[in-house]
Amino acid sequence: MFPLAILAAAALQGGAIASGPPTVSLADFEPLIGKTLEGTLTYRDYSDGMPRSVALTAAISASQDGALEVTLVYPDEPWQNAEERLEFSPDGRMFGPETVIARIERQDGGIDFITSVEGEDDNQASEFRFVYSIADCQFSVFKNVRFLTGNAFFERNRYELACRQD
Repeated sequence: MFPLAILAAAALQGGAIASGPPTVSLADFEPLIGKTLEGTLTYRDYSDGMPRSVALTAAISASQDGALEVTLVYPDEPWQNAEERLEFSPDGRMFGPETVIARIERQDGGIDFITSVEGEDDNQASEFRFVYSIADCQFSVFKNVRFLTGNAFFERNRYELACRQD
């Protein structure tokens, strides 16, 4: 789904678009810090255009210097396991290398924020729009891609996670 459509839908459901420049901070991730989440990564396979899903576990923590640390474990594809460290700019406008372009505070206490960054996808210069959704024990990230030679964004992948129920 195109990010502006997500913003419009959230606003219609009673979400409030933050006034002033949109920002994000480590405090926004507080509902997830110290938790282990389980779910799936669903991605568009460029070899045939079909969606594929893989199981995923994520551990989310905060570093002593205020960065977000995420450990991703793919039980069926351990060679894809990864660790990420994402820093927040002092003014909250940057999340890692991504620029925060929108933020919605939902009535349920969760937040959604959208970031933008340029990169390469399928060997083509691209713009990425990430849609993050954070709630108590739920976390999702949608990656939308637009090739710079094209006009429309499409969903490249999505992470959908919830707290592990031990």
